[in-house]
Amino acid sequence: MTKDAKEAFVNMADALFAELGTNELLVSNAFVKAENEAPASKESDKEHDAGLAVDLKVFGSDKNTYPLTSTYATNIYNWLLENAHKYGFVLRYPADKAEITGKSIANQFRYVGVAHATYMKNEGLCLEEYLGLLKAEHNSIEKALKITTASGDTYVYYTDASGDGNLEYKVYKDASVSISGDNQNGIIVTMTRALPQG
Repeated sequence: MTKDAKEAFVNMADALFAELGTNELLVSNAFVKAENEAPASKESDKEHDAGLAVDLKVFGSDKNTYPLTSTYATNIYNWLLENAHKYGFVLRYPADKAEITGKSIANQFRYVGVAHATYMKNEGLCLEEYLGLLKAEHNSIEKALKITTASGDTYVYYTDASGDGNLEYKVYKDASVSISGDNQNGIIVTMTRALPQG
């Protein structure tokens, strides 16, 4: 996984252990493809290859492996659904969004960052819906989406990147900035103004 995704996942797993007292969470698939290397498995996709997706199961105390949606794993799965956003993860292919995503996968969580994940959870959006909202309504710094979390205010907007390769975008000078692609023709600009320390 990418460094940020891995650190967030470890923090999430530690919190799950602290709250539920279980160490049964099992990573069944997470992959970063080396340059010129073929994908590790047929299940590999762009999100796994980019180090942003993780597939989870439960390894029971009886030494059997269970899917997250099994009766055995109910408390772990429910905890993840309620808390993953606090660590920047979302359920990538929720069953109720299958018509939009084209898939229903109950065990794949995708790292998007805390602010994005928090907004998606609060508004009940899958990743496709969130990206669509940014493109339609928050497509300039003047129309940036404001997301407030415990660590500060985050401003997000989409900009088209399908031009001649000379991409320009505006940012707030007093914010930390990250840029990510949308795997289509644009980029997402994320600017965070952290709360003052102390």
